[in-house]
Amino acid sequence: MNTQKYYTSNPYPDIKFESRKDVLKGPFAWRMRTILRTLNVKPNDFKGKRVLDVGCGTGEKPIYYALHGANVDAIDQSEKSIKIAKEKAGKLKVSVNFICSDLFMFKYSHAYDYVFSLGVLHHTNNPYKGFKLISQAVKPGGILTIGLYHLFGRLPTTVMRTMLSLLPISFENKKRFVMRLYARRWKNEQVIFDRYLAPYESTHTVSEVKRWFESDGFKVIGIYPKYNLSELEWFGKKSFFIISGRKNNG
Repeated sequence: MNTQKYYTSNPYPDIKFESRKDVLKGPFAWRMRTILRTLNVKPNDFKGKRVLDVGCGTGEKPIYYALHGANVDAIDQSEKSIKIAKEKAGKLKVSVNFICSDLFMFKYSHAYDYVFSLGVLHHTNNPYKGFKLISQAVKPGGILTIGLYHLFGRLPTTVMRTMLSLLPISFENKKRFVMRLYARRWKNEQVIFDRYLAPYESTHTVSEVKRWFESDGFKVIGIYPKYNLSELEWFGKKSFFIISGRKNNG
């Protein structure tokens, strides 16, 4: 099963919103504010800005930006995810331009103030190529924010994923197996499936990704989470990191 087929069968993260309050307050809003701290911006800073979300999944983050006044384009390769995203936006009466497209094929018609790609590039077969493509959509002075799996922090999960891949059982039985193991830890089954059964993932270090930003004309302005002396501190603890960079002018 390739990545596109996987996310067509398992739209992610498919967080349920009953009202705008579910987007703007509570656990989801707290997670979004954590992301925004790497940019050193507040939600209201999006007002009137042009935002691109690459690999938007079922549309929760683009809806958040739009509710704070941004003009938002959001792309994802899964038609089913885009359909769910449009339904969420319609239910909340918020305008987002959702587009079904592969990030490697998408033609950017605008330069954006903010570009986000969180938890996406590590599911492609060439993360740095993807990074270079989306970095071209950022206007001078604009900010690019990406989130990736961490080499050391993700290692226990990587071991479990390898063991699961070797089990001589069907994919559906693997889904049942991981649900039995982890249902008490994560309530959202799509989170469990994404963590252990997505068909491809890569892992990275902060120092590696900082070089991506610097070689493509960005100054790194924020990293989450923080470490003191070494990224090895994240071993088995911090499996996902976020890094933001501002594009140089001229």
